[in-house]
Amino acid sequence: MSREELFRQALKAYEAGDYHAASDRCEEALKLDAADDGLTTRLIHLQLTAGELWWQPAPGERVRGLIERARGAAGEPALRALADCLLGTHLIATESLTEAVGVLSSAADQARTSGDPLAMLYALSNLGHHMIGRDLDAGMRILREAQGVVDRPVRADDLPLFRVLRARLAGLVGVAEFDAGDFGAAEGHLVRSLAELRAANAVDHFATISNYLGQLLTATGRFEAAERVLNEALDVLSTDAGLSTHHAYNLGLLGKLYLEWGRVDAAAANVDEAFKRALVGGNPAVLPLLRNYLGEVAATPGHPGHDPERAKLLFAETIRECARTGFQRSEIYAEAMLARTELALGDRLAARSAGDRAATRLREAGTMPALRTEEIHLVHYEVLRAVGDPAADAALDEAHRILLRKAATLPPAHRETFLQRVPVSRSIIKYRSSS
Repeated sequence: MSREELFRQALKAYEAGDYHAASDRCEEALKLDAADDGLTTRLIHLQLTAGELWWQPAPGERVRGLIERARGAAGEPALRALADCLLGTHLIATESLTEAVGVLSSAADQARTSGDPLAMLYALSNLGHHMIGRDLDAGMRILREAQGVVDRPVRADDLPLFRVLRARLAGLVGVAEFDAGDFGAAEGHLVRSLAELRAANAVDHFATISNYLGQLLTATGRFEAAERVLNEALDVLSTDAGLSTHHAYNLGLLGKLYLEWGRVDAAAANVDEAFKRALVGGNPAVLPLLRNYLGEVAATPGHPGHDPERAKLLFAETIRECARTGFQRSEIYAEAMLARTELALGDRLAARSAGDRAATRLREAGTMPALRTEEIHLVHYEVLRAVGDPAADAALDEAHRILLRKAATLPPAHRETFLQRVPVSRSIIKYRSSS
C-alpha cells in the first residue's frame, strides 16, 4: 500500500474518532521510502495530532525527533506552519509559554504567507489561544482573524482536520470571552463548540473545551452542571485516562469544583490523584494549576489534610517555576493564595508582601486567562485591612466593580447564583455591605 493510500486511511480513521488507527496508519506510511514531497510533514502532523492524548503527558525524544523531521521536510510555507505549530505545542508541554509563543508567531506568519486555510486556521487558533496568557487583547484579535478563515473552501484531504479545528475555534473564542469576563457570550460559544466537536468525534478537543465550560459553570456557581460536564469529559477519555494530560487536568478541576462547593474531602481525593498523574510528564502549563489546587486544599481548615505550612511550600514552588516558564496566571494566583495562607497563620507582614506582589503582577500583566481578578483584589483588600492600610477600601471597590461587571453579562437567574453561591462573590458583597 502506498503512502498516499495510508494517509487517506489515516484521515478516515481520524474522522471516525479512531485515533489509534489513524496514528498506526501514519506510522506505517512513514516507514516507507519516498522522495520528500511534503507528505512526510502531513503524515507526522496527522500522527501527532491524533496521538496528542498519549504524547502530551511526557513528550520524549521520539516526539521531538518526529517534529524536527516534519520541519526538515516542510518545503512550502503552509507545511512549515503545520510543523512549527507542532513544535509550539511541544514547547508548551516541555519548556515555557514564552518560547512557545515565539514559535507559534512564526507559524502564523508562514500560514498567512501561504494563504492556505488549514494552515491559517491551525496556526492562528493556536497562537491566539496561547497569546491570551500574555496579552488578552492581542490574543482576541488573532482569534478573530482565525474566524475569518472558517468559511473558506478547503481541499478534500484537509476537511477532516479543518472541521475539528473550526469547532475547536468556537470554544477558544468562548474561552477568551470567559477570560474577558463576558460569561454569557462565553457560554454560548463553548456550548456550540462542544456540540460540533461531539459531531466530529473529536474526543480530545471535546475534553479540553469541556474543561473550560466546567470552569465557567464553577465560576458562576452552577456546581451541579459543572460536575456533569466534567464527569462526561472524564468518561470520554476513560480508555486512555492514564495517558492523558486532559484527563488529569479535568480530574483536578473536578477537585477545584468540590472545593468551591465546600466538599473538601472530595476535592482532596481528586486533586491528589490529578497531581500524581501530572507529575509523570511535568507539563509546565498544567502542573502549576494542579499544584495551586493542591495548596488550596491543604490551606482549607476542617479536614484531615489541613496543612498550611505545606500549602505555603506548594505556592512558593509554583511562583518560582512560573517565573521561569511564563505562565503568569498560576504565578499571580499562587501569590494571592500564599498571602491568604500567611494571613491565616498570623504573619501579617508576609501576607502583605505576597498580596502586594499579586496585585502588582496583575496590574503589570493585565487580564489573565481563567484568573478571577476580583479574587486577587479581594485578597489584597483582606491583607491591607489586616495591617490597617487605608488603601484597602480601593482594593475592595475594584473587586466589587469587577464582580458587578461580570454579573451583568449573565441572565437574571444565573446572575443571582453567581452573586449568592460563589464564595468569592459572597465575601466581596459581605465586606462591601459592612464597609
